[in-house]
Amino acid sequence: MRRDAWRPLVVLVGLVVAGALLGVLWSQLVWTPPPGTVQGGQWFPLDERALSLQTRGTSSYVLVAAVGGLLLGVLAALVGTRRELLTLLAVVLGGAVAAYVMWQVGTWLGPADPVAVAADAPDGTSVPGALTVAGATPFLTLPAAALAGLAAVFFVSPDAGRDKSAPQAPPAR
Repeated sequence: MRRDAWRPLVVLVGLVVAGALLGVLWSQLVWTPPPGTVQGGQWFPLDERALSLQTRGTSSYVLVAAVGGLLLGVLAALVGTRRELLTLLAVVLGGAVAAYVMWQVGTWLGPADPVAVAADAPDGTSVPGALTVAGATPFLTLPAAALAGLAAVFFVSPDAGRDKSAPQAPPAR
């Protein structure tokens, strides 16, 4: 086993850990919960602004996942040198798991489901909306952005994965 075989594993684990950190960033710093109120055991957004904030969970997830995934892909290319195919596999798998972890951590840290809270709350209680992602497509953002970052480094620097100490073939005459 070569001494640099650990690099793709570091890429995989690093992406998953980064997914958790991106989930914290998404829920605590980027997203704003829509304000709502309880009437008759049901949750209602306060106004039109609150209605527009409900869709921002998905858009802010995509934004954080795209920027984070791109940076993680570049970092993976730099860490995963000399093992390009294993690094590619680690980025695909790690990116998919990181997207799931980001979503789980973000929704766990965000406000509780307002419908469930409203069922037991008295009328007039202020309850923030929940952090949600609509549809499955946003979950492709992080792995796709990570692959784009990885590919960019591999294309821009064709020697990124080459071992500089390995003997090189003589130039053709």
